Amino acid sequence: MPEPYAYLVETIPADLTDLPWIDGVQPTAVVLKKLVDHAQQRIDIAAMYWSLCPNPQSLDEMGLTHDELLELGADKGQALYESLQKAAQRGVPIHILQSPGIEGGATPQEAWQLAHEYPQQVTIIPIDLSDWYDSGIMHMKVWLIDGKDMYIGSANNDWRALAQVREMGIVIENDPQLGHDLEQYLAGWRQLATMATPQTMMAYDPMPRQSRRVPAWSNLIPAEQRQQHPLIPLISHDDTFISGSPPEFCQ
Repeated sequence: MPEPYAYLVETIPADLTDLPWIDGVQPTAVVLKKLVDHAQQRIDIAAMYWSLCPNPQSLDEMGLTHDELLELGADKGQALYESLQKAAQRGVPIHILQSPGIEGGATPQEAWQLAHEYPQQVTIIPIDLSDWYDSGIMHMKVWLIDGKDMYIGSANNDWRALAQVREMGIVIENDPQLGHDLEQYLAGWRQLATMATPQTMMAYDPMPRQSRRVPAWSNLIPAEQRQQHPLIPLISHDDTFISGSPPEFCQ
């Protein structure tokens, strides 16, 4: 197997024609599609919401013609969604950790459509942080391909994030060791998402100086009352490791 290597990816809004590309930095849309097109064993995705495909019926796209949407770059999101469809068609399992979306805005509808089209390949695990904190959303954007290639960055599953919004991320390829750690991190989220009854307690948080609901293993809870942390510990390898937030979802 080739040596692991990492590089930056970014999205430069299409109308910023004077903003130059930096040597070695690749376009988000191109790299995500490439990773999905090369997937053979498994695709793991963590997403807050989905809006990869142009939708002239939505409030923010209403009135735009097909050609105008193409000029804005909506075809980049459509191409990525079609790559996911093709991956499912060739039998690649796709596991999606899914936030409920944005209240009053974009929803995970495309993810559910993908699962409806390919029920044998696509699994959706909903995670609602209001079950654990009374509020909040899962905001991470992660793609893990075949357990060894990964994207971690700011781009939502939204065609605008691939063409119209300034985004930045890192891609690491051919690193099964770090990929294993990222899979363990996502597995912890899936474990919590599938708990029949969320284990929470009220605790005083000195930062906002008020009590709030937190998972029952939070360090905000006195040690004698705190439950055992249920997640698999994350392992650091030399100077490379996976991190995340909130702290109760790490180990």
